[in-house]
Amino acid sequence: MLFGRRRHQVVVAPGPAATTADLLLDEARRAEQTQIQLHAAMDQRAGVLVGFAGVLVGIMLTADSGALPAWARALALVMASTAALVAAAPLAMPSMNTVSPAELVERYHQDSRDDVVAVVTDLTAWVVQDAGEQLRGKRRLVFTAAALLVLSVGATAGGLILDLWPVLTGSGGGSA
Repeated sequence: MLFGRRRHQVVVAPGPAATTADLLLDEARRAEQTQIQLHAAMDQRAGVLVGFAGVLVGIMLTADSGALPAWARALALVMASTAALVAAAPLAMPSMNTVSPAELVERYHQDSRDDVVAVVTDLTAWVVQDAGEQLRGKRRLVFTAAALLVLSVGATAGGLILDLWPVLTGSGGGSA
């Protein structure tokens, strides 16, 4: 007893022993679900970057033209616009392949269970491998978009600092 209460022990009744094929299929399905979640997360990141890039582009286009040197404004605008396009690319990519249950039923409805499990396991393993390759491409695009956004913000900050440097150092006024 712990603190005057009885502790209940959960006992799980053993089920039928899983075959190696069943274990492989379960692992393939788990890996497929993981890939689906990773793709969704990467698409969400890409969407956030598209939104952030859109905000930066909007600010660059509507901000007071005298507040930032023309070179810094142009550089930041080009980088933010490019970042928006690069971040949108993963969203435009086709979704990951999946195993079609209808097609499996049509093709393998008369085969033995072990043969069907082997086919489904092989197909799912292929889907997971293909999804991993697609995810690497998405990850590169999202990283590139994020880097471009950082550079865009850096160009803006650098332009402001260089424009205000004479004022900050007390050696005169900034550009008009």
